[in-house]
Amino acid sequence: MTSFDDREKGFETKFARDEEMAFRILARRNRLLGEWAARLMGLTEIEGESYAKDVIRADFEEAGDDDVIRKLLGDLTAAGVEIDEARIRAEVTPFDVIVANILANPLQVLAPALALRTKAGGRIVLSGILDAQASGVIGAYERWFNIAVCESENGWIALAGTRRCATAR
Repeated sequence: MTSFDDREKGFETKFARDEEMAFRILARRNRLLGEWAARLMGLTEIEGESYAKDVIRADFEEAGDDDVIRKLLGDLTAAGVEIDEARIRAEVTPFDVIVANILANPLQVLAPALALRTKAGGRIVLSGILDAQASGVIGAYERWFNIAVCESENGWIALAGTRRCATAR
């Protein structure tokens, strides 16, 4: 194998890992939404666990969040919970701004999750990063963000970025 082949395989492996991570994050989000809805409906713990799995499965019906929102709205309304679509969307919607002040390694691991929770055009600020670690953190986020160093002081840096349009799931 040439170094080009090795590099290509590395990128393919990273892409596959990122996609798997994004899938797991969405499944976890949907499980938490299901648990939230189960509490609102007054389900038992066992019923709530089963319902959360149903919410995860609902996300396979179509791309985006509309399938999950439809399920939650229908089930909550049928259970007599006073709720509207706007309230459910508020639980699902990404944030305009995310700020994280933790070490570089956790920031790199959290990149796919933070990207999913930042709306297109939203801003992210990351700090707690040593100068020598900046390129690694930038590399973890540049798939989703236009990101660069915005502050530097005594060997520590902060990054600021803007979320590009979301990639397809």
